[in-house]
Amino acid sequence: MIQLMSRMIIKTALFGCFFAMLFGATTTQAQLIQGRVLHTGINTSKPVPAKGVKVILFPRNPTTEKISDNFFFYGDDKIQLQKLNAIVTSTNDAGIYYFSKVKEGRYIVKVCVAYGMTYKFKVVSSQYKVLNIKDLPAAFNSK
Repeated sequence: MIQLMSRMIIKTALFGCFFAMLFGATTTQAQLIQGRVLHTGINTSKPVPAKGVKVILFPRNPTTEKISDNFFFYGDDKIQLQKLNAIVTSTNDAGIYYFSKVKEGRYIVKVCVAYGMTYKFKVVSSQYKVLNIKDLPAAFNSK
C-alpha cells in the first residue's frame, strides 16, 4: 500500500512539473510580458519594427523614475542596471520584446535609444499568461 501511494505521489509530482512546463509559470510569477517598439516618422509613411533595440524593465519608485526620465539612458552601465534591479532584452526582427517571470508590482519599460520612450505600468496580479504592453515609438521625436 505504501509503495502504491509513493508511485501515485511521484506520478502526480511528475505530471505537475510537466503541466507547469507546458502551461507556464507558477501562481506567484507572471508568465510573459511582451510589447513592440516601432520606428515612426523616419522616412516612412507607416511605422516599421525597431529591430535589435535594447529594452529594459525595472521596478518603479521615485529613484528609478528620475533615471527613466533621462533622455540619454542607454542601459549600458552594468552597475546602474544592478542598482535598478533591471532586466535587459532586445527586440526581434518584428520589433517585439519579451520579459518573463515578472512578479506583481509597479514597473517601467525603457527603450534604450536617444530620447527613448518610457512606459509605466502595474502588474496587479500574477494570475495571467501574457500581459501585452502597448506599442511604443522608439523615441520621443517620432510622430
